[in-house]
Amino acid sequence: MATTPENYYTTDNNPNLINPERGMYSGNEWPNFGSEDLPLDKRNYHTIVPEWLWLAPVCNVNVNLTWNGHNQHGTSPELNAYAAKLESARVNGHKILFRPRYDNEKDEGRASDNCKINGVPVFHAPTIGQQKDHIEAVAAMLGDYKDVIAYIQAGYLGNWGEWNAAGKDAAGESYTPANAPLLYNISQRNEIIDYVLAAYKAKNIMQHVELRRPVFAHEIERRNPTARIGFHNDCFMSNEHDRGTYENFDDDDDNPANFPNTPDDAITYAQNLTANASFGGETCPAEAGVIERWRSCTNMTDATSDPASDPASLH
Repeated sequence: MATTPENYYTTDNNPNLINPERGMYSGNEWPNFGSEDLPLDKRNYHTIVPEWLWLAPVCNVNVNLTWNGHNQHGTSPELNAYAAKLESARVNGHKILFRPRYDNEKDEGRASDNCKINGVPVFHAPTIGQQKDHIEAVAAMLGDYKDVIAYIQAGYLGNWGEWNAAGKDAAGESYTPANAPLLYNISQRNEIIDYVLAAYKAKNIMQHVELRRPVFAHEIERRNPTARIGFHNDCFMSNEHDRGTYENFDDDDDNPANFPNTPDDAITYAQNLTANASFGGETCPAEAGVIERWRSCTNMTDATSDPASDPASLH
């Protein structure tokens, strides 16, 4: 006679199960990340933590950015400070959303006085050579902390590290392509992102590098079909193009990677790409009628949970 197996499962008295691999997270960096005065229960059980690497302080310094290990002689102070956060994440069970950026940490979205080309403030390193130096050092650091990196956003270029020249300076003047020349020059942009992918691959970093627009990912895939790339949409569900996300970036005659029909071709491409790659994003205040655009986020793996007035993010 068959017997009914006993159920050895017990009631979960703590339904706030933390999941460090995917889900909602706060769109802002945690203050005093890793400190004892900010315990897990005060973080709403978010275990994906965005921690930006602020590189403007080393823009015009005539020394290389270097990584020799945490608290090791020769490691640049900026990377050592960031590594301390990664050490804390490792101990406390967090996963980091990583993005390197060159805007002003004390005034986000504004150009730093440290980063200039011929007196013009820019949102990246002043030269390709210095940019590659930064990428090499960052790759070496990330290679030592692969276990605590959840997602990697491409960064390095443009305001907020989000591959654009949006925003305004303190005088209210809009930024222009002159504030991100390495981004708006197609060949230089390609050279830099290819260098990023190669440097990360050399350190066995398997996380996908998320691009800000599908067309940027398409550019890369055309010349490197096996590139480990993903997608992040920083104005998810806001309007037809998600405020530029599903639009082409360059003039049609300049870039053969451009999509003939936007936003539909770009959305379809993003869906296909992210079937096997990471896909994150941030919300923006939505315009009427955009709920139908849920089809554009079929494969989304993370998202912020902040109100729409403050960027929210998904993975």
